[in-house]
Amino acid sequence: EEEEENYESLPQISITDALESLYKLRLFEEQQVDGNKALIQQLLFHERTLLRKKVSRQQQSDIRDFFCN
Repeated sequence: EEEEENYESLPQISITDALESLYKLRLFEEQQVDGNKALIQQLLFHERTLLRKKVSRQQQSDIRDFFCN
């Protein structure tokens, strides 16, 4: 119960912020002499997934604007 009382809401992270963070982490890993190729591939996968989501949300927003105006 004490943990619930001390719970503080975490800020919402935008897709743009998440993409920027993934990019920086991937770039960091790519610059390492012993960079983890599997991690780099996973980061790229997540970047692509978020990019698709971002584009999808933009298209939905554009369609709503078209019909609402």
